[in-house]
Amino acid sequence: MVAGLLPAEALALTRAAQAGDTAEAKRLDQKFQPLWNLFKEFGSFRVMFAIAEALDLCRIDPPRPILPLSAAEKPRVRSALDHVLA
Repeated sequence: MVAGLLPAEALALTRAAQAGDTAEAKRLDQKFQPLWNLFKEFGSFRVMFAIAEALDLCRIDPPRPILPLSAAEKPRVRSALDHVLA
């Protein structure tokens, strides 16, 4: 799911894994870890909507009955996104 909004980062992780470069795959996976944690906590679908908003791609809520993340939760998404993009 993450490749839809973060294609270069997801591709780098995939290529490292496919090439058997365990060290690089682990390093990249660690960059994604805060995002994976949010996926576990809130669900990937809700988090991806928040990422799209953080990237200024769109400002829409997920379809009901799924609720968007609260304003208090969105800074955590931004922080996780910054960690991936660093």
